[in-house]
Amino acid sequence: EMLRRVKERIKEREYDEVSKMLSHLDDLSKLMSFADVSDRDVKESKQRLQNAIKDHMKSLRANVQTLWSKREYRLLNEELCANERADKVLAGHAEMYDRGWSREIREQVEKEIEVIATRARSTFLGKSERKAEIAMDDFALQLIYLGR
Repeated sequence: EMLRRVKERIKEREYDEVSKMLSHLDDLSKLMSFADVSDRDVKESKQRLQNAIKDHMKSLRANVQTLWSKREYRLLNEELCANERADKVLAGHAEMYDRGWSREIREQVEKEIEVIATRARSTFLGKSERKAEIAMDDFALQLIYLGR
């Protein structure tokens, strides 16, 4: 039941609710010891919860890659914001959440932005004033396309 609820909250990106549920896991483990539930069963349940969170972060990463390649920048921004919210809220649950998952997504986007910046710098290097103005117009047009 808890796994289903966590998956639902993750899908809806209700990371605060997921965090609340995860914060009660230790209490659940203690209660389970009174209900003849083995430590192995508790560990397996925790592992399933962690896998659900990890799968969600993998999905975010895949969405970021897809949206970047399709140039769907508004939706890309939404995915990046979800990534940041998840990282901020779930980072306190080190046993369930690895900050590296979020960092991978950020680094991926930063690399792509650096490629664009390098291309932009090369557009203007070694150009006469007139050629630089033409290049500036081309660059401005690329920024417009980027924002679509």
